[in-house]
Amino acid sequence: MAKEKIPAYIEPEDLSRARNAVIWLQAIGDDSDAPISLSSFCAEAVMKAVKEAETKYMRGRPFPARGRRQLPTGPRPGASDRPPGIEDDCSA
Repeated sequence: MAKEKIPAYIEPEDLSRARNAVIWLQAIGDDSDAPISLSSFCAEAVMKAVKEAETKYMRGRPFPARGRRQLPTGPRPGASDRPPGIEDDCSA
């Protein structure tokens, strides 16, 4: 089966933690448990989250197909790059 690349962003610290986990799991785990790559580790984590969401919201069944609707990209509407407590002050 052909695989597709997913467009996802992750904090640099989280990416470093994931890479460290893969390296250490390969070093200490038995061959059947260790991820073969960061890619496979991430794919397994994503599918685990999908299955948990299906169990929680769909009684274990897959979510219905989305049709031609595309997922939104970029920041969430109303999201801000500013840290909490920093207001947009144009009067300065």
